[in-house]
Amino acid sequence: MNKRRKVGWISLISALVIVLILIVLSYSNVTNLIKGSNVGSNDSESSDEMSEGTKQQVKKVQNTVGKEHQEIGKLIAAAHKFYNNTTGYGAIKSLDWDEQREEAALLINQLNEEITKINDEALLTDIQKLKNLAEQILNEEEKETVIHIHRLVHDLDIALNDYSGYDKIWNVTETLKQPGDKAN
Repeated sequence: MNKRRKVGWISLISALVIVLILIVLSYSNVTNLIKGSNVGSNDSESSDEMSEGTKQQVKKVQNTVGKEHQEIGKLIAAAHKFYNNTTGYGAIKSLDWDEQREEAALLINQLNEEITKINDEALLTDIQKLKNLAEQILNEEEKETVIHIHRLVHDLDIALNDYSGYDKIWNVTETLKQPGDKAN
């Protein structure tokens, strides 16, 4: 009888330890989801807080390039909303590729309509890069390409539209590049 009680206690303690481990692992995953999925990210590519120089550069771009290219700004805001909804909070791990291709085709068509109206060389470079990435989505299912598009429209949304939902800048645009900087 004593042996049976010992085995019972050992089983109970083992089960509690396993449950505790699972709770810790779940908490860790939830914390990562809340912070956002950074699949394939490199934190050295971005900065969590904008420096004063970056804030000044953003304001300058918003007051010049942003005001001159409001239609592109609207297009970028809509694309950014799409990518936030379909890739944020861990959704990047289970992309709907048909939906991604549909958005890429729409984005390409819209960019083709607006590209001739762009008179800023840096913005034109970024829009061409965005168009090229969207074209890649039509032909391949690479999460890294979707991540790059999302970061590009995120930074452009900040540059053109005063998007303030998140302060992180990925430094992947020529439009926000400060003298001496090189966009990734």
